[in-house]
Amino acid sequence: MTVRALILLAPGTNRAQDLIRALERVSVETKILPLDRKDYPTPENLDSYQALFLPGGFTYRDLPRPGVTQAKRLAEQFPNVHSRLLEGSLPAFGICNGFQTLNELGVFPNLHFEFVSAAPKRFFSREMECELGLGLEGARPKQRLLTNQHSRFVLPVAFEQGFVHELRLIPASQKLLHYRASLDDGFAPEFHRYSCAGVCSSEGRIWGVMPHPENGGANGLEILRRFCDSVENQHRNKN
Repeated sequence: MTVRALILLAPGTNRAQDLIRALERVSVETKILPLDRKDYPTPENLDSYQALFLPGGFTYRDLPRPGVTQAKRLAEQFPNVHSRLLEGSLPAFGICNGFQTLNELGVFPNLHFEFVSAAPKRFFSREMECELGLGLEGARPKQRLLTNQHSRFVLPVAFEQGFVHELRLIPASQKLLHYRASLDDGFAPEFHRYSCAGVCSSEGRIWGVMPHPENGGANGLEILRRFCDSVENQHRNKN
């Protein structure tokens, strides 16, 4: 089965083409779904798509909580997509601002967290060391994500408020990624409280990460591949 995916394109998004190229490398067919285009109709054949991707990159000028605006626009312009997301019947993968949008839509109902900065008024554009969470370890248990013997690797990030502050402890099975960092990196002493870098919904259909796997080389591609594997398995089980 070839996964067919919609790519939600909001004003200001500058990582969509990177994501499309990365998805092509893992054999995913894509179609752009532009927001704020009044002449663009709601997809009538939504059942022919197995997933929705929400790329990041300065969505809506990267204003504070850009996910609020994008979530509102999505609900207004594509109500059938919105309802499918809320009922959990449309798998979705949000990256950076796209992750924030999914959270604003309420697709992680049992999780309570917010996005914060671990170093006030500092924009991070760099590679950060990450570590697998149990959510990803279980996605493909017989294969390792990493290209070395350790469970750590690097992925690029680009954000200011991009650290997940757990207002209530997130179950280990719903944590996809963790940041690995030290005080030498300039982070606040309480950084360990914000080290979660990605989560999934309780049933595993919705994924959200702050790093950019589409720009993360082989390890980033493997994260995307694992999500697509889970989409295929869900589709197969449904039929």
